[in-house]
Amino acid sequence: MKEPRIKKNKLGYFELVNKPTRQKLSSYYERQYYQKEKSTYRHEYTKDELKLIDHRIQIKYSKLLKLYSFKKQSKILDVGCGEGYVMKYFLNKGWDVSGIDFSLSAIKINNPQLIKLINIGDIFDLIDREIISKKKYDVLWLGNVLEHVLSPESLLIKLKKIIKKKGFLVVTVPNDISFYHDSLLKDKLISKRFWIAAPDHISYFSKTSLENIAKFTGWNSEGMMSDFPVNFFLSNSESNYINKNRKGKNVHLARIYLEKIISNSNIDNVINFYSSLANLELGRNLTAYLRPI
Repeated sequence: MKEPRIKKNKLGYFELVNKPTRQKLSSYYERQYYQKEKSTYRHEYTKDELKLIDHRIQIKYSKLLKLYSFKKQSKILDVGCGEGYVMKYFLNKGWDVSGIDFSLSAIKINNPQLIKLINIGDIFDLIDREIISKKKYDVLWLGNVLEHVLSPESLLIKLKKIIKKKGFLVVTVPNDISFYHDSLLKDKLISKRFWIAAPDHISYFSKTSLENIAKFTGWNSEGMMSDFPVNFFLSNSESNYINKNRKGKNVHLARIYLEKIISNSNIDNVINFYSSLANLELGRNLTAYLRPI
């Protein structure tokens, strides 16, 4: 891969050549990231979008329960809790919930009732506080955070210190470095590596490199799922939302429609479907279920 903006490291994932400083990155998330609407985050959602957000969490939760029989009042820490929908879901299930993030902006807009459950600041500093307090969690939730931090290895090592022996780390990252994306470029269906998004994303993972970094930092993968392969639409010029931005809205509506159909299926079938996609290294995001070694 010839791409001057990123380089491959020893664990197989790619990272920005020119990384922002820790100070600039903290300032960016505190003052800008959630204040601007993005494709993965908006200030307001439709009823269908909210239902799908809930369903996506339900899929991950159901997979988690297949791996271990967690009880009510189990403790979960949402690391990089963003808008708070994961926290809200687990709170409604009777879990002991808390979260940490750089900013309260998204929570204030989407789930202000959760503010009292969240600590704000640099994520590494906040985890250090958790370590000092000797708190231990049954589940650590790391949803689309690992790609944002300056040192993914350091974060995964620190998280091991605040999880129970039989606990799980649920980590989701974009499925960026994939043969499918390479094929799109090779066949000229896209003209750029759209997934390189500095300074938002500092690291770029594949199924194999996510497993590599997990093993290197002392975690064992107990399973992996992907999510809806929205990037399949890029293979058709009439729905290619990268080459033609105006196609984005219709693709989004089509995705909602298709995910609604999938959500009506038996949950075991849904889990098997997304697990099979992950095995094929397809799907827009990958979710790994990690247990401390």
